[in-house]
Amino acid sequence: RNRYDAPEDDLLVDVRATLEELERGGLLELRETQATSPPVMKFVTGVEDTPYFHWQLAILFESLVGKLPVGWEPVVVICNDGRAVSDRLRQILSVYHVRHHLSADHPTRQVMDFSDGDDRYAPLNNIEALRAVAADLRDDDLVCLMDTDVFLYEGLRPDIFPAGNAVAENWIVREDRYFAFGGPGAGVDLRQLLSAIGCVRPFQPGGVTVFLTGETVRNTKVIQDCFRFTQVLFLLGKILGVPKVWTAHMASFTLSLTANNVDYTVLSLPELSTGNAGDEQISPGVWYHYYHDVADGGHGAFAGSAWCKQQFYHRDLLAEDLTGFAANARTSHERYFFELAQRAQRRLDA
Repeated sequence: RNRYDAPEDDLLVDVRATLEELERGGLLELRETQATSPPVMKFVTGVEDTPYFHWQLAILFESLVGKLPVGWEPVVVICNDGRAVSDRLRQILSVYHVRHHLSADHPTRQVMDFSDGDDRYAPLNNIEALRAVAADLRDDDLVCLMDTDVFLYEGLRPDIFPAGNAVAENWIVREDRYFAFGGPGAGVDLRQLLSAIGCVRPFQPGGVTVFLTGETVRNTKVIQDCFRFTQVLFLLGKILGVPKVWTAHMASFTLSLTANNVDYTVLSLPELSTGNAGDEQISPGVWYHYYHDVADGGHGAFAGSAWCKQQFYHRDLLAEDLTGFAANARTSHERYFFELAQRAQRRLDA
């Protein structure tokens, strides 16, 4: 710090990367100094190689700089079916020292509803991410499967993370009938669905942010059934004519765990809840999920904000002048979001 004129966050990234490289070479061993260490956490996400995921990944990584305990790391699965990785994505992964895997691109390969003939269900690639990382996990590692439109608001709270299989509480999965937003009486009774296939284990609703042990991720049947339940719910949603059938995958993880008799808990924590989207104020340590969008006919990602992430579906947000967005931010976490974006811009430009 005394010798180099660089931001402390940058130094932390480089020092951590150097130490981990030395550990991989067998020259040292990294371990926590505390008596009991939490499981090593891998923050895993499956992405397509497009601008929409590029800028979201960079902002997520920027929010983690200097905050993760030893051994904790983000891991990206690029679902590209062997196609060349873009220079931009390679740059982002290199600058933030993020490991990645290459894997299948299910939305391009398969349609969910062959009777309709044309659909592209991107969430399949998040399930594929679990399959891709399985071989690299130890039994006591913990995978946190997450979306890319998330960032850590201020400091990390390691104490909120589970030690085993768990899901965050989610109101959509908790509804008496899944897809209930399709209209009065619409929806699928998930408990009855499990009962229909002979499952007697009680169903615990949760989803979106999912924690699985390495042992569970390596259970091929569990991951395959996540795919299967997603397709079942997608097709049932199509039969019901619900407008938001893209939520089909959200319940698949708990359905698969229940059907395969795997223990898990449901976490009722504000730090991991999607219910904080649009709040005027959130607390430090929240993993803020900015999935709301005015382009979907709802309120924006941040309370009172006109910023629209769908505007940057085909454009790289980090290639834009963000001064105006930052100046017009209405809440502290929206200001923090654009502060992260501007820091990511500077880091990548450097």
